[in-house]
Amino acid sequence: MTVTFDGYDVGYKGVQAAVDAVNGKKLESFIASEGTVVGKDKAQEMLDLVNKRLNG
Repeated sequence: MTVTFDGYDVGYKGVQAAVDAVNGKKLESFIASEGTVVGKDKAQEMLDLVNKRLNG
């Protein structure tokens, strides 16, 4: 078992926060990104998702 964080989501939220800051919006002091527990039953699904994102 492992825990994974969605790098796409983290990057998206980071860019959104940067745009908001440039536009004068006050940001939260912490921006959460969800983690996923990946066990044997979900391993192939997560691997397929990663491969899909890497290969377009």
